[in-house]
Amino acid sequence: MTFYILTATLTAFDPTGPLSFSAIDKGTIAYMKRQLAPTTNWKEPGLKATVLLKWTLFMTETRHCDPSLENPQGFKTEELKSQIWDAFRKRTHTSPISSFAQFAQLVPDQQKQQQKEPLADEFKLPMLNTCNILIRSLLTYASSELHKIKQRQEDVLASVQTDRSRMFRSAVPAGGENEGQPAPQNNIAMLYSLIGILYTSSRPNVHYSSGVQHHLASNTVCHTWKSWRCPQENCLRSCNGLCLTKGQQCSELAYNFLARGGGEVVPGSSLPSSTGSYNAGPSISWSTIFALLESWASPAPSPRTNQPPQQFLAASFGGFGSLAASQPPTQQQLQHIAIGPKDVLLAQSFLRLLSTVATSSVAVHLSISSNTQFRAIPMLVSLVPLGIPLKLKGAIFDALAAFCEPGVGDAGVDICKSVWMLMERVEVINVRASVSGRSVGADAVLPPVKGVEVELDEVEAVYKLYPATIPFLNLLATLLHTPKRLSPQSLLADAEPLNTIPESLGQLYHLPGISPYVSFVVDNMFAGLPCRECARHSERWRMNDLCLKFVERALADWEIENLVRGSEDGSLKRETVIPLLVHPGFEVLTRLLTNSPLQSTILSYIVDGLEGFECELPSEEPYFLLTIIHVLRIIHRVLKIQDVFLDVLVSILSEFDSAPFLGSVRLRSFYTQFNQTLAYGTKYIPAITVYVVYPAYPELVLLAVKIISQLSSSTSIMSLLTLIERSPDSEHILSGFRQLLDGESLDHGCSQ
Repeated sequence: MTFYILTATLTAFDPTGPLSFSAIDKGTIAYMKRQLAPTTNWKEPGLKATVLLKWTLFMTETRHCDPSLENPQGFKTEELKSQIWDAFRKRTHTSPISSFAQFAQLVPDQQKQQQKEPLADEFKLPMLNTCNILIRSLLTYASSELHKIKQRQEDVLASVQTDRSRMFRSAVPAGGENEGQPAPQNNIAMLYSLIGILYTSSRPNVHYSSGVQHHLASNTVCHTWKSWRCPQENCLRSCNGLCLTKGQQCSELAYNFLARGGGEVVPGSSLPSSTGSYNAGPSISWSTIFALLESWASPAPSPRTNQPPQQFLAASFGGFGSLAASQPPTQQQLQHIAIGPKDVLLAQSFLRLLSTVATSSVAVHLSISSNTQFRAIPMLVSLVPLGIPLKLKGAIFDALAAFCEPGVGDAGVDICKSVWMLMERVEVINVRASVSGRSVGADAVLPPVKGVEVELDEVEAVYKLYPATIPFLNLLATLLHTPKRLSPQSLLADAEPLNTIPESLGQLYHLPGISPYVSFVVDNMFAGLPCRECARHSERWRMNDLCLKFVERALADWEIENLVRGSEDGSLKRETVIPLLVHPGFEVLTRLLTNSPLQSTILSYIVDGLEGFECELPSEEPYFLLTIIHVLRIIHRVLKIQDVFLDVLVSILSEFDSAPFLGSVRLRSFYTQFNQTLAYGTKYIPAITVYVVYPAYPELVLLAVKIISQLSSSTSIMSLLTLIERSPDSEHILSGFRQLLDGESLDHGCSQ
């Protein structure tokens, strides 16, 4: 019950909440002063410190709103400052707020505590919001005191380090004169670790302003973690806290902080390349962490310029660095590296930080990806085949996806192509199997023996959790760039090509293109989802959403319209047609225009999705709404390009030998237009039309209207009217269109 009562107490002491100062009399103030006095002992000191901190900020905020309260007892500046110091003298890292992070599975319980009943799911968000309000008030009204506390704790730490250095030089045995002395407090580091946890766990519900992010990135956070010497834990806190650095400026500050002393500072940085005493001891840096991660992937890494010595790695990360200091493992041992829980947490935090700064700043993205010392992309891909925890493997896929986002220009497209080639080389999935009947020969059918597919069936499916497969699906979808994902300026200037697939991909194992990946997404994941068990129901919808996103982007990225634009002499050249054949859009559209499981599932979603909206499922499961949006986008795109595919591309396949690219070539009669497929099933077209009655989801309405408009130009109007009139929802549909005619533009508020 402590967490529930604490949340209620913190909420009560909020000037904008249900309890105002007018409800607090002098007796209450005197009572709180006695209960929170330094001489009053509480069973849980961290709980006392948390309440004292909130009470002090409550009094400060109240005084800020009423200048007449500057002199009364309890509101004086000296008293409030003293109470802030008292709160941080306590071991606040043991407070229920930090313990809540363990209950909410935000951070692991590193101490073996007794089993306690976890918080109810519906209570976690209010608790996070309460902590968020406390943090905001603390940074707003007590930033100067935080700086003084930080300086004080840094001075104490520096003194301890000096004493230990002298003790080492005089050969005094460890644990001699300092035995029994308490370790220096690092409450400020814990505070910013908590901020990082709150920020990453509460998105998109909790947002910190750019000013707060700048304060965290450029002042207290950077200097605090640079000087604490509890290496592994504080490096973890550093990465967690620096994940706050959203936005270009903050991301560059975070990058520069970790690059200080390494010579990789982004131009224009306000931070110097070296800071004297801050570089005197072991510290966290890009060079250090990349070198350590590469030591996992390479049994005998080649010497590199400015590579940190092995003892430096070990001193910086404790057991995490002991891998680098040990003898290089053999190739057999390399596949099953023993990584401790703390090592995994630190690596995950670093990869999350790497994803954040690479996504938020193009300059940082290019600086890291082009750094020949880091070798970020090859090193990350080389970690995937190793026997590492699946959570860490998922973080690697997320980091790769961050580097494959569009908007970086030609360099970003080159990164995507290198990722495709590297994944093919290490065989992240089984690239040797036959794909949709397009196998090279009888020897092409080989069962998977390693990679994501094996881990999916033998590990994730057993535990009903999918920490690696979900990020991998996201990476595959991210690798496909579409026009809508680029800025209008890039599209007008033609500054970034859309095709991210290398022309030579697949020559060793299969037909050109990414057919094995299409098969994995469509045949293995999407078709097999109904048979997979999920401990978390949201993960099923998440995987469903990612599979459909991949299918949608494969179609949107396929520039088949170039065929009808033609060339200057009106002829189609072979080099223009071949890229369209090896593109995943060809295979996806082939499946949708034939009687395939993908086509059947897309059609079933049209009808079954209406039941979800009637049950208000979108409010409970956001990925359900995204699923239906993807389905309608796919249908809209298929109706738009099917004529070019059937009348132009299929007809010219007989003009040259396309077997090396497609395997078997099918005639025009093999395919069925999608509008005819919709008309054959009497319930599909009325179901699409029903989506216009949900104005709360404007993109659904817009897509439904566009699809009906496309069908009316390719199908008999009388057939459409007959299907709609015979539907039991005909009156409902009519009222929806009337509402549209009376309302605003359909394009208003629609997500593109």
